[in-house]
Amino acid sequence: MEKILCGVDLGGTKLSAGLVNGAGQIIDKKIVYDHTAQSEDGIVKYITELVRQLLESNKVKEEDLIGIGVGFPGHVRYRDGYTITTSNLKGFKNYPLRDSIAKNFSVPVKLDNDANAQAFCEYKFGAGRGYEDLIFLTISTGIGAGIILNGKVFRGITGTAGEFGHTIVDLNSEFTCTCGNRGCLMGIACGLSLPQRFKSKIEKGVPTKLPV
Repeated sequence: MEKILCGVDLGGTKLSAGLVNGAGQIIDKKIVYDHTAQSEDGIVKYITELVRQLLESNKVKEEDLIGIGVGFPGHVRYRDGYTITTSNLKGFKNYPLRDSIAKNFSVPVKLDNDANAQAFCEYKFGAGRGYEDLIFLTISTGIGAGIILNGKVFRGITGTAGEFGHTIVDLNSEFTCTCGNRGCLMGIACGLSLPQRFKSKIEKGVPTKLPV
């Protein structure tokens, strides 16, 4: 059987896992939205079950996997597979996420920041093909970027290059970011904050053509 990859996207809103062939084509995927209340260990269990469900439903043996890649919505120590921090999920401060998942499987597991993983995917299979340098922006539950320089993921000295979502852009902002600060770019323009801003404008009488 053709060797395939398994990718896991652990987000602040959804948790998804997919099987992908060597050409970057998705074979199958599963998405859940009820993981955010879980502890770190609970989410590891959730990921393990999701991957095993995918393998079983597609009649794929674990030994047919090249490996499992996990994208995390926050700061990551890539070398040792620890999460440093995230404001999109509970916990995960200095947590050994890579090894916690890897002990449940017999194939290699890689952990990286989700924007880095997405940037590399675009570089290999998407809009970034043919370019050695690119920046991928993600605006979802959070805001961040993945950077490719000379065909490689650029992480910077601290491993957090591209993590600009908590840059203060408005000292007078009325909206509180998930990190607890006011004025973060993420607290003003991410997928969680935009509905709040819209609601605030409507309550203040700002006209809109959208149905409310």
